Amino acid sequence: YDVAPPLLSNDDERQIRFNEKFKNIKNMPTGESLKNVIDRLYPFWNQYVENIKRNPVLRYCNHLIIAHSNSLRAIVKILDQLSDEEIVSVNIPTGVPLVYEFDDNFNVIHKEYLIDQAKLEEKQAIVVNQGKVQ
Repeated sequence: YDVAPPLLSNDDERQIRFNEKFKNIKNMPTGESLKNVIDRLYPFWNQYVENIKRNPVLRYCNHLIIAHSNSLRAIVKILDQLSDEEIVSVNIPTGVPLVYEFDDNFNVIHKEYLIDQAKLEEKQAIVVNQGKVQ
């Protein structure tokens, strides 16, 4: 949760600073842990939720959030109020919509993947096996 992967070297071509879209952003990370992602996400997330709460039109609409990897894990950790230990074992399959339903106080009252259980387990197994030597 709070251990970053090995950082990229300054000349590594995978460095985000070499991507034209990010050329004007200073101090880009060369790697980050899930904790770093959550720390970066919280200010945005809190403002996002406050905007929804204050705006009656937004409050009763559906909202689509698209993310992947650690960004999605960070959102799930926040929404499900998971501990640092619990989030480590959460397996989020790639490309499967996850729908949350909230009550009027923004508590999660229902959550489900939009896929049948057998397919979900199949996709979760793929995630578990990523990076393993075959």
